[in-house]
Amino acid sequence: MSIKMMKKAMIGAAGVVALMGAVNAHAIDVQYPGTYTFEGQTTLSASFVTATCNLSLTGDVDSSGNVSVTTGSVSGASAVCGNIELQGFPWTGTADPSNYTLPLNGVEVEIYGGLVTCSGNITAGFSNGTPTDADPSFFALNNASFGICSVTGDLEVQGTDINIYP
Repeated sequence: MSIKMMKKAMIGAAGVVALMGAVNAHAIDVQYPGTYTFEGQTTLSASFVTATCNLSLTGDVDSSGNVSVTTGSVSGASAVCGNIELQGFPWTGTADPSNYTLPLNGVEVEIYGGLVTCSGNITAGFSNGTPTDADPSFFALNNASFGICSVTGDLEVQGTDINIYP
């Protein structure tokens, strides 16, 4: 093999190594993939309706950070809470550890039997726990808008904790 061909081969190999390094830089480390439930008090605002209710979402997280919310429920003292129906499951997304967010696609909510309907995608902030990772992880919904609705509140993991790292 000539020196010129060897140089090209070395440059090509260096390029492959650099690309692999870039791919690995976006790797995600999910501690304890599995099924989780997150719960908390949230405020839903839609058109002429505002209600503070307890929201519970359950779903699966795999080792790549893919999330599939498979079920959820709304409860609370407000009469509106009993008239909020979560639909369109599964809601899906992939955690982005570079900015600790979780975009969720396909979120659907009906209020008062369809009098108000909201659908779209939301982005939730994710924390491995505050002030330390040993504290329960939570999702922060900060005026997350979807359709004519928005939701605000924190949903904390119930039971076994999950941590996601870049």
